[in-house]
Amino acid sequence: MEKISNKKSFYLFIKIFIVVLISGILIGGIFIYAFVGGIKLNIYINNTYQTIEGFGASSAWFSQEIGAYQGVDSDLFKEQATEYLYGDAGLRLNTYRYNIGAGSWDLYKNDVGDYRCEDRRTSALTESFFIPEKFSGDYSVFADINNYDISRDQNAVSMLEMALDTNNISKIVLFLNSPYYAFTKNGLCLGNDVDLNNLKAECFDAYSDYVMMCSYKLYEEVIKPYNIDSSKIFISPVNEPQWDWTFSTSDQEGCHYDPDYLAKFYDKFYLKLNYWNSVWSTNFVLDIFECGSYSENEDLDIYDYLSAFKTHEFFKALDTISIHSYWVGENKEPKRRLKNKIHNYNVYNLSISEYCDMISGRDYSINMAIRDAQIINRDLTILNAISWSWWLGGV
Repeated sequence: MEKISNKKSFYLFIKIFIVVLISGILIGGIFIYAFVGGIKLNIYINNTYQTIEGFGASSAWFSQEIGAYQGVDSDLFKEQATEYLYGDAGLRLNTYRYNIGAGSWDLYKNDVGDYRCEDRRTSALTESFFIPEKFSGDYSVFADINNYDISRDQNAVSMLEMALDTNNISKIVLFLNSPYYAFTKNGLCLGNDVDLNNLKAECFDAYSDYVMMCSYKLYEEVIKPYNIDSSKIFISPVNEPQWDWTFSTSDQEGCHYDPDYLAKFYDKFYLKLNYWNSVWSTNFVLDIFECGSYSENEDLDIYDYLSAFKTHEFFKALDTISIHSYWVGENKEPKRRLKNKIHNYNVYNLSISEYCDMISGRDYSINMAIRDAQIINRDLTILNAISWSWWLGGV
C-alpha cells in the first residue's frame, strides 16, 4: 500500500510540475513578447461605448465641520480643501452632492431621544432649513417657502458656494438621509426596531413639500446665480432604504422603507415634484433610489425594490437609477448579473452615487488607491455607469 501511495504521489508531483512548467513558459513568453516585441493595441477612436457625465463626492458632514472651522488661516484651509476636490489644480470633480438635513441637530440641542449618548457621533447630525418654531401641528406650513432659512445650515452652504466658485460644478444632487423629524413615527431621524417604515404615511405630502421647499430655496439663493440650469439639479429624497436605520445600528440620520411602501411614497413625491416644477418654471429631476448595495444576499435586495417600482408612473419616467457599490465593490459577478438583468426593469443607465471602502477600511497607501481604481474601472466598464461619486469628500 505504501509503494502504491508513493507511486501516486510521484505521478501527482509530475502532473503538477508539468502544469507549472507550461504555465511558466506561457507567462514568460507573454512577458518576453510584451517587453521585447511589444503588444499591439488597436484603439478605435470613432467607437463610443458610453458617455460619462462626471465624477463627484458627497459634502455630507465634512462640509459642516470645515465650514465652521475658525482656526489659524481658516480661509486658506477652506480654499485648499475646495481646490483639492473641485478646483483645476485638484480632482476637478463636477458633481456636488449636498445633504439636506432632517434636523437631528435640533433634537440633539433639545435633548430629544438618544442623541446625547457619550459614544454617539455628533458630526453626522444635521441642521434643517425649516424654522422649527413655525410648526405647531399644522403640516401646511411646510408648503410655505417663507418658513425656510438656508442660513440655518450656513457652514455647509458656504462650502457649496466655494465649490461653485471654481466654475467646475455642472451637476448638483440634493439628497436626504431621513425625513424631517416631524414626519416620522417616533419623532426622530432614526427608527425603532418595531417600526421600520419610520416615515408616517399621512406625511407623504408634507415631506414632499419639505424636500421641494428646501431644494428650491437653495437653488434660488445659492445655485442659480452661477447659471446652473435647474435640469442639472437632481433631487433624491430617499437614501439606502433597505437598511434598518435604527438607534441600535446607526448614529447618523436614516430611514428604512419596505419596497411597496417606498413605491407609494415615490408616487406622491413625483406628483409633487411635477407640480412645483410647473409653479416655479423649473426642471428639477427625480433621482432614485440610492440603493445601498446591489448584493443579492440581503433580506431586501435591489430586485425587490425594482419589482415594486416597475408598474408605477414615476419609474416609467426614468431612464437612470442611482446605486451604491458598498460590499460588492471588488466582486465582478454581482455587477455582471445586474447589468444583464437591469433591462428587464426598463432601466437603461446606472449612476454610482456612493462608495467608500467598508471592508478594508481607510488606508492611505498605494494599495487602497489601486483597489479603488479597480472598483471604479469595473463600475464604469461592466455596469457602464454614466457617473461615479465617492461618499465623504473630506475623507
